Amino acid sequence: MSSPLVGAWEAVSDTDQGISVFTETHFSMVVMPKNRQRSEGSEPTPEEAMAAYRGVRALAGTYTISGSRATFKRVANLKAT
Repeated sequence: MSSPLVGAWEAVSDTDQGISVFTETHFSMVVMPKNRQRSEGSEPTPEEAMAAYRGVRALAGTYTISGSRATFKRVANLKAT
């Protein structure tokens, strides 16, 4: 049976935005603040790049579905600070 989560999903809230990608057995998610500071020029300065990196949250791993419940097992987890 195919997982109902398979595909790419846009994550949007009042404060964050990101994307989640699901295969039949694995997932990957990346989320960042909506109000993050954009770089002033065409290329970010090292300080601007680090500020953008610090706001990123990412995780990936495997998942299973049983009935209406999804259980996630994280293999990689990043919250840059």
